[in-house]
Amino acid sequence: ATMPVTLETATKKLGAHNSVASFTVPLGATINMDGTAIMQGVATVFIAQVFAVDLTISDYLMVILTATLASVGTAGVPGVGLIMLAMVLNQVG
Repeated sequence: ATMPVTLETATKKLGAHNSVASFTVPLGATINMDGTAIMQGVATVFIAQVFAVDLTISDYLMVILTATLASVGTAGVPGVGLIMLAMVLNQVG
């Protein structure tokens, strides 16, 4: 809903070319899913603690890697973070 305003701000106030702004703004909106990555990491550690699963350092690194890749590949659709959480949980058992 804010992409047209962001495009206008990038071109008029920041001086970016229209072709550059129209490529980078939608790409950044798709890739920049930081909240999804944080939720997946926190939820994975929480679920492991609830079920008394001991996570090793390699498990934590796998959670970080998988959550980061999932946040990049997550579509901007509500509720898809829970589906990606299943993928992260699958990686740590």
